[in-house]
Amino acid sequence: MGQADVMTKRYVADPERFADVFNYAIYGGRHVVDAGELSTLDPVSSVKTPKGKSVERRRDGLRLWAAMRASAASAHRAWSS
Repeated sequence: MGQADVMTKRYVADPERFADVFNYAIYGGRHVVDAGELSTLDPVSSVKTPKGKSVERRRDGLRLWAAMRASAASAHRAWSS
């Protein structure tokens, strides 16, 4: 892992910074994502390959935005009706 990668991960580990970067990069600087609406997700997930082998995947900086969670719940209710 490169030094720049480590520094970037440390920088966006802070929810305030993560929200700022996301707002700038995705929303052109508009305040859409609030740091208080972010929650950290488990960086480890298990998946099965097509051959049935279990593989563990690790990801850095996974965050869930409460607005996305609410939007997904609304979509699920709409499809379930």
